[in-house]
Amino acid sequence: MLKIDDPITAAFDRLSAHKTLARRLQHLGVSPGDVVLHKAPQSEAAAPLFQGCMRLGAVFAPIDWQWPDYLVAKAAGHLKPVVVVAAAADLASLNALFPAAGALALEDIANQLSDTSAVSPGDYAPHQPAAYLFTSGSTGVPKAVVLSRAALAHGAKVTLESFGWQPGERLLNLPELHTMSGLRNALVAAPLGELEWLASPAAERSNIFALTDLIRTSGCDHLVSGPALIKQLLLGADRVEAGSLARLQAIYCTGAALNPAAVAAFHARFGIPIINYYGLTETGGICLSQSRNGWTPQDQSLGRPVGCTARLMPVTGGDHENGGEEGELQIHSPQLMSGYLNDPARTKARFQGKWLRTGDVMRRDPAGKYHLLGRAELFIKTAATDRIHPEEIEAVLETHPDVLEAAVCGRADADGTERLVALVVLIALALVPIGLDAQLARFITQRLGSGRRPQEILFVKSLPRLPSGKLARAALKDLLQ
Repeated sequence: MLKIDDPITAAFDRLSAHKTLARRLQHLGVSPGDVVLHKAPQSEAAAPLFQGCMRLGAVFAPIDWQWPDYLVAKAAGHLKPVVVVAAAADLASLNALFPAAGALALEDIANQLSDTSAVSPGDYAPHQPAAYLFTSGSTGVPKAVVLSRAALAHGAKVTLESFGWQPGERLLNLPELHTMSGLRNALVAAPLGELEWLASPAAERSNIFALTDLIRTSGCDHLVSGPALIKQLLLGADRVEAGSLARLQAIYCTGAALNPAAVAAFHARFGIPIINYYGLTETGGICLSQSRNGWTPQDQSLGRPVGCTARLMPVTGGDHENGGEEGELQIHSPQLMSGYLNDPARTKARFQGKWLRTGDVMRRDPAGKYHLLGRAELFIKTAATDRIHPEEIEAVLETHPDVLEAAVCGRADADGTERLVALVVLIALALVPIGLDAQLARFITQRLGSGRRPQEILFVKSLPRLPSGKLARAALKDLLQ
């Protein structure tokens, strides 16, 4: 097994077991520090492409393959890539946006690989940028987060150690490559830990039954997904063959809150642990995680700090830890982002000394486990001047047997206060039972008190989500029109 505590540059030089795309990239003019833009769903071609970038000291910049051209131009236009990579059908639009860049079609990559020895690795510093990952863009134009070679290697090491992944095991990693879990797990942790990454084209997971068949036929040992998958598997459980999931050692979830009832029901039916973990693009990914050792379905936490030091600070500001019980989570570790690309002011605002401010408000229990309460900037201030986390109401609503998913936002009144509005997607969409809105309001009141009861409950067909699976909160108010 590759020793992942080797020097950073040696670890990345050894990522490529056989062949990379380094020679082809070099012929296209890629030098250390140059950007290679990737706009495509996950595929086997991504691994030699990424490894070629690391061997040349280039920066791998994967973007959401579903972005329209105007958003690509707005978010990534300033990157000035030397090479753009996409499916052949999408290359024309990228060529129009970046006419000076060389172009590579995904379909042609397999024929352009060369032996690792064909390109000698350079002497690259650990702090040199390895990847630009874009934040979700839920509050505006996505920002490019700079991640160094050291940050990616450290994050991969933490992932392997925290999850207990072993050489020879098979990984089905559903997050796309432009996300933190997609890039780190598939392209860094898997090769460093000598796992087999099973690239899964979108067509092979277009619905829950196709995905279940993929899990069964792939023989994967580990599955990384968003929490929505758990509910989908439960809804289709009667049509899932008993042995389809038999080889799975665990499912690892991040990106949104897990429904405790769904976790318990899934474990009772399939006997597979669901490991909850937490991390941001800015933290270099995983920094809190549950463990497979001693895991129970009753554990509703995000686990304990892994590979980092964590503290809770007062949301209103201050320099001292908030008694260790509740506050904004701040992280210090070797895998933090280097900053936002070309944005020193925003970078400075994200740090408090050496500590990265996550913006997430959490509670730490006596066992040292962390529980997410909500985003600091998502507080809704009601007429009673209460500051309410929408996530805690959403979590309760999603335990109701009729509710598939829920989102809560504020509707501003004329006096500037906000009314709580719940947007609810039902499991059965055909007909909304009379009085269900009042029933749901009572359901929340019984569990959270009258101060957190929404003044409006609206039933919608679907909720807007980002590719990471998180709610696109900026788009929620469009549903109120």
